[in-house]
Amino acid sequence: IHAKATYQLNFDAKNQVIEIDISTDCGNRVIGKNGENLKALNNLTRSAVFASYGGDYRILLDCEGYKRMKYQKIASMAIDEAKDVQSSHVPSIMPSMPSDERLVIHKALSGMRDIQVVSVDEGKHRHIVIRYMPGNVVHSDYDE
Repeated sequence: IHAKATYQLNFDAKNQVIEIDISTDCGNRVIGKNGENLKALNNLTRSAVFASYGGDYRILLDCEGYKRMKYQKIASMAIDEAKDVQSSHVPSIMPSMPSDERLVIHKALSGMRDIQVVSVDEGKHRHIVIRYMPGNVVHSDYDE
């Protein structure tokens, strides 16, 4: 396979986040079905960074805007769910998702009133529950 790729790197030292955006002429192969290849590459990259530098860095690997678009969809879905919870007072249980996607929800709902956002369960079953809580304001100081 002959492929050309470039990348852009952004390091947020304060939050220890390394963002890597890959541009390539074979993005579909890099991303894989349902983002599985990109997820595997992200895990390998995180392991390599940990082995080389230690520390607890959050690695966000994207290709051709795939994750960015996915994050936008997740944020939009979470806002819609939170609005439903505000009006119905019935909790919303989100599907299990990785920590980077849960973080998107916490940030998207930051500042929303009468809502509580909590991550529950462990490992691959960890998910978010959005609850009605009068007087509460969601804060973005999420740290999982």
